Amino acid sequence: MKGGIEMQRMTIDFGIDLGTTNSTIAVVDDIDAKVIPNKVGSNITPSAFWIDKRGQVHVGQEAKLRALIDDPKNGDLEFKLRMGRGNEGKKVFERSGREMLPEELSAEVLKSLKMDVQTNMGEELRAAVVTVPAAFENPQTAATRRAACGTTKKEVEQGAKEMEGAGFKHCVLLLEPVAASLAYGFQSESENVYWMVYDFGGGTFDAAIMRIRDGLIHVVNHDGDNFLGGKLIDWDIVTKKLVPAITAQYNLPDFRRENLRWERVFGRMKYHAELAKIEVCRSRAPHEFWIEGFEDADGKEVDFAFTLSPKDVQEVSRPYIEKSLSLCRKTLEHEGLMGANLERILMVGGTTLNPWVREAVQAELGGNLEFGIDPVTVVARGAAIFAGTQIFRDEEAVVPTGTWRIQIEHKPVDNVSDPDIGGRVTPPDGRNIEGYTIELVDTKTQWRSGRITLGADGVFMTQLFAEKQRRHEYAIELCDATGTRIPTSPDRVSYTLGVVPGDPPAAMTIGVGLANGGVATYVEKGAKIPERGLRKSMDHRTTEMIRAGRAEDILRIPLLEGEHPRAERNHGIGVMTICGTDIRRDLTPGSQIEITLIIDQSQQVRLQAYVNSLDEDFEISFNPQMKHSSMEELRKEADQQKLRLKDAREKAEQTKALKADEALSRIDNQQLIDHVASLIEAAENDPDAVAELDRRLRELAAEIDQVEDSLEWPVLLAQAEESLQNAERVVGEYGKAADQNHLNSLRIELQTAIDTGDPDLLRRHIATIDALFLHVLDQQPGFHVGRFNWLVEKAQSMRDPGLAEQIITQGRRATNNNDVEALKAANRQLLSLLPREIQQEAKHANIGGTITMN
Repeated sequence: MKGGIEMQRMTIDFGIDLGTTNSTIAVVDDIDAKVIPNKVGSNITPSAFWIDKRGQVHVGQEAKLRALIDDPKNGDLEFKLRMGRGNEGKKVFERSGREMLPEELSAEVLKSLKMDVQTNMGEELRAAVVTVPAAFENPQTAATRRAACGTTKKEVEQGAKEMEGAGFKHCVLLLEPVAASLAYGFQSESENVYWMVYDFGGGTFDAAIMRIRDGLIHVVNHDGDNFLGGKLIDWDIVTKKLVPAITAQYNLPDFRRENLRWERVFGRMKYHAELAKIEVCRSRAPHEFWIEGFEDADGKEVDFAFTLSPKDVQEVSRPYIEKSLSLCRKTLEHEGLMGANLERILMVGGTTLNPWVREAVQAELGGNLEFGIDPVTVVARGAAIFAGTQIFRDEEAVVPTGTWRIQIEHKPVDNVSDPDIGGRVTPPDGRNIEGYTIELVDTKTQWRSGRITLGADGVFMTQLFAEKQRRHEYAIELCDATGTRIPTSPDRVSYTLGVVPGDPPAAMTIGVGLANGGVATYVEKGAKIPERGLRKSMDHRTTEMIRAGRAEDILRIPLLEGEHPRAERNHGIGVMTICGTDIRRDLTPGSQIEITLIIDQSQQVRLQAYVNSLDEDFEISFNPQMKHSSMEELRKEADQQKLRLKDAREKAEQTKALKADEALSRIDNQQLIDHVASLIEAAENDPDAVAELDRRLRELAAEIDQVEDSLEWPVLLAQAEESLQNAERVVGEYGKAADQNHLNSLRIELQTAIDTGDPDLLRRHIATIDALFLHVLDQQPGFHVGRFNWLVEKAQSMRDPGLAEQIITQGRRATNNNDVEALKAANRQLLSLLPREIQQEAKHANIGGTITMN
């Protein structure tokens, strides 16, 4: 509050780091940002929630202690990791029976931060920039926005739970590495340099390469892991150090984290392990703590002292540090960079206070490690600086009587010292303002823009003057023809000369799963998203008959996130469907559909489909959610991957294939098999473990794919040669000149694929050559006669035998009359009558019903 009047802001100004373990809010302060303390004076608020016996809600440190130790069935924490999973991630509070989604719990944390602003600054917070990890998937970013602003009407119509969220009128999402870079680089003099953000938080890890050039800072490449955080180190101290020591001294049967009997004890051990780890990291000296307050199976009071050594912390940290460095190497290699190319490495997140993390990063990447800004609050500070660049027009703000509105158009932050600024003056009573003047005055230096005389439309344009190293405020002086000052809203504008963020990157690669098991990529990870959004269209062909009016006939268009060329290795975030009941005419196989994807700067996605043969548009929108397999399915998947790995390892030992050995080494170094086994156990009582298990199994399967691909390479080469020979024979005998030209191009592309050594690329080119082979055959009547005869043999398996017999009669008539088109139609209809398991192999959930048109 200033003089009893609420401060009028033109920019958002507030940034929030909504963290897995802790959250922070900051506000822009001149060219920097300051953290706003919570009610107990701390700069960080634990992201924890608890409902007491009276039904009162608590957020913060007390809630953390209750949720972890005293009352876990009525508290919750680390719920950020369950965002976007819908009801799979909900928490049911035992005492009250209240059910809450992770985004509702996150909304309570945001409300607590809003209250801190009210308490410390006297402002009602209406808008904020909220950060998300770079590796967050689309459903998680959508859930974060709902936590801040609540659900939209459209989301509710699509099945989302209606919620108000934290009550923000406006929320901008920002990637955490971008925020951290702005905290360090907003006033940087560096030019054409690379920085790496090494962000190791409590629950997630991000590695991002940033480039500063021409006054812009933008993400060059990024990678991350939503399940790699400091909490894993805490739990390993408990399970690998504390548990063996305490069970050696006391009779504690089935003393496991997954056993609900010991839930509170393990919560207490985790709490003390975290505190001890922090102290050991700070002092590099052993730290003793006590575990007590419960009895063993013999009725003996447990009173156990444990000393955590630096060696213990270093040992349990090692695999997680290696995982983080592996992601850093991958990110750098993708851009052809090395650690020596980095001017700075920004150490972000509480886990970077671990000295062994810093030593490992220094040894691996070299460079200048930067931790001058508190790693725990740097993201919130950077988010606040970014918030100062975002204009916020509060439509609900009350304008006092007699005050004139001015619509301002300008950039609050830019890299030029004489920025343009313009706008329109709107009088409250519609009077003629021709001859009125407007002038902008720097409130500190009294620099003046000079008076601009307004025309009847009230439009004006001028330039400001700004210097480095401060945030300028310019008072707006509107005067009538007599020189009398008129109050305005807003009454001032701000401008800062500084480094500005470029267009935000797409956080993940997004594509559509295809019928051939591949992926049609629409948006590459890192693609720049302009202010108007990014839009891309592709033509697809259907592969199955979709009969009008038939509910059982469904065209599936799975939307995927991930970079793997195989659909089943990526994460499905939603499925768009066109059902037979949605169309007025049949869609035959080969029907053309134009699918358009639109993504905005907050990573929200929409899909549209245009069906040519129907001349009809389908607006395909959905409420994205992260779906995971059941535990039974995940256990089966784990067993299957273990068998695959065993078989692949045996073959690799025989062939000595270098790439296979490299992939096997990665599996061993990251201890993926052991990690999967521990997650299967943890999933019994830890909802976060289910999602992480799903991800680790995908990673394991992808690594085994690489082993198998390198072993399969000779077979693929033989298959490529056979496909090419078949195509050359058929095209040479039956093809047209255009077919021959196409084959010549495919021959060159096939050789290029072979030269790259990429098995998936080679498979796709083999499939393209096979498609040309079938296309040429498709022009030959004999081919369709052969297919018809095969379908006749399958007639007993067809549903509706009477209809099948009628179509067979039509097909025979078409054969006798040499009517190829009628024969093709008969074949398509007969194929649609077969059970789907005969029509095609059982499909993975990420495999769709279209292929792209080349």
